[in-house]
Amino acid sequence: VSKQTFAFANPEILDKLFPNWKNVETAFVNDNFETNTEELLNLDPDIVFYYGDFQKSGIENLGIPIVDFLVKGETDPATLTIAQDNLMRQIFDVEGSTTLEKEWAASNQKAQEVLGTYTGEKKSALYVMNNTGGIITVYGSGTYADGFFENAGLVNAAADVKGSQVEISMEQLYQWNPDYIYVFMGTPASAMLQNKVPGQDWSLLTAYKNKTILDMPQAISSWGASCSDSPLMTLWLISKSYPDLLSDDEFRALFSEYYERMYGVELGDDLITTVLSPRELPQQ
Repeated sequence: VSKQTFAFANPEILDKLFPNWKNVETAFVNDNFETNTEELLNLDPDIVFYYGDFQKSGIENLGIPIVDFLVKGETDPATLTIAQDNLMRQIFDVEGSTTLEKEWAASNQKAQEVLGTYTGEKKSALYVMNNTGGIITVYGSGTYADGFFENAGLVNAAADVKGSQVEISMEQLYQWNPDYIYVFMGTPASAMLQNKVPGQDWSLLTAYKNKTILDMPQAISSWGASCSDSPLMTLWLISKSYPDLLSDDEFRALFSEYYERMYGVELGDDLITTVLSPRELPQQ
């Protein structure tokens, strides 16, 4: 676990699910997800999970069982998270009626149910990975964005570029002019909605005029990344992009029920509001 794992989560959610999360040691991995083997060995682990070959380097000869958590070549969020959930259940011999496979099935069924009543043109959306230092990076084709957007009845505005961290200009953004812009990391949506990003004019975009530039929620993790909350991401996208099909109140109920099934916790209206609220502008 790196400190970034907690940086993109809601601390109140973490308090409910992992009361001792603030005491979790994270010094063994840096912000680039590179492992400090000395710090890792100080933890005396029984098993080590790593994410891809770049993290494997330096830990393969420690004499500790290691398991790759990356599903190579897989970018569909449902397939990826189900495989990871099944892997953890197998390793730790966890049984239970609630699995991500079942939750994804329920999420997809609900999505198809509500989208089945829609007869209009699909709306376009852009998945902004980051917007920091004047550089905008987006998720193009062959990424998580495709799976999330397809399930939510959306078209990826960046479908003509391939990759998960593609740098684009404002001119390219003007050409795409997506109906909805969903922001993962970096500069919060509020800065773009207030047109306060230096060197960038967001006022020319339809999403600016319609106030449909939105931060992705942060709960057990940011919903912009694949995680155990991912089945909720599809339904949240529908509630924002097609609110006439799935209202905010309906989504909140689905959110609450999900956490009761998956984690055995009650969130309450105030905490749900905190999760779904926009990120704040950084203090100057």
